[in-house]
Amino acid sequence: MDYYKVNEIEKQNFNEVIFMRITILGFMGTGKSSVGDLLAEKIVYPFYDLDELIVEEKGMSINEIFNMYGEDYFREVEKKALKKIVLEKDDFVLASGGGVVISPINRNFIKKYTLPILLEASVDVICNRLKDDNSRPLLKVENPQREIEKLLLQRNSYYHQFNHRINTNNKDISVIVAEILAIIRKKNKWG
Repeated sequence: MDYYKVNEIEKQNFNEVIFMRITILGFMGTGKSSVGDLLAEKIVYPFYDLDELIVEEKGMSINEIFNMYGEDYFREVEKKALKKIVLEKDDFVLASGGGVVISPINRNFIKKYTLPILLEASVDVICNRLKDDNSRPLLKVENPQREIEKLLLQRNSYYHQFNHRINTNNKDISVIVAEILAIIRKKNKWG
């Protein structure tokens, strides 16, 4: 039996005791969407990806939004989408966008209304994960690694405002999800 897999009995136990909104945060390429999707499956919660909700609402890709309207416009749309999902839905797992933490309003909102889990990874791991990904508007530059380093430096003080942090370097998604489940268990028991 795989230690990191949640069996049917554990799923039932989670459904009886967990009533929370969970937000998966982190820089692009840290695994928010993949981890969030598997976590939601394990605890039988709906999964939402904030970027996908924005794409669906606006009818255009994140790249198109950035190209047509700029990053400031995107951040306002992101703020409204975050508020909408959190206030309109009950129990869920949400994968945020990597830059959602730029706004102090978003950071405070996430801390107040959800259980935030921050995923982290090294610059090398992030670069490797994103090397073939052309959907990242902020990485459409001559030197993506340098841009990742710069953005991480700018955002690290925001990311480190969240208490629950998991390093995703060289870890299987199921291991990361198991670590999150341990946080949820602890939070639910003593929090």
